[in-house]
Amino acid sequence: MTILTDLKERRRLAQARRQPHLWFTPFSVPEILERVRAEHFPEAPPDVGLFSVNRGPLACIEVGESSPTIYVHQVLNHAETPEEVFTLICKHELLHLRIEPALEGKRLNQHPSAFWEAEKTIAPERRLAWCWIWENLGDCLRRRPRLERIDVQPRWPEVWSRQMCDLSFCRDLLRRTDKAFEPSSW
Repeated sequence: MTILTDLKERRRLAQARRQPHLWFTPFSVPEILERVRAEHFPEAPPDVGLFSVNRGPLACIEVGESSPTIYVHQVLNHAETPEEVFTLICKHELLHLRIEPALEGKRLNQHPSAFWEAEKTIAPERRLAWCWIWENLGDCLRRRPRLERIDVQPRWPEVWSRQMCDLSFCRDLLRRTDKAFEPSSW
């Protein structure tokens, strides 16, 4: 999950916008985005775009000349994906509008420590959401710590078609382990 600046990637995402996907979730993802924006990010423009795309990272935000746009990979667009996952994704991506990347040495860090601290404050669901993501989708995700993102592999439809575990399984797993599921722990 990173701010996209590469022109080539912007063109691909622009193409993806012209290929809309229906939401398969039993709740409205745009309504979750609006609720998160209104509650935690009132300074963000009210017209943040939201698209489900079938390539690239798990989620990202593009900040361009017009309103920001959040892209969520199609792998999350599943009837069994819990609301908590989308709530976390929306909070995380909108947080990029508030907390600027930090130059650390010669590298621009999209997720400085202030970012992770702020996310912990506003997203109590983060460990549970990340547990669900890794337990259900981990077989098609690739951590890219240097790029500060999680890419979805082309084999995602195989994983997407499986039965998913629910949040109660993840709650139980989190009670039994101290395993770190969150990107901030890499």
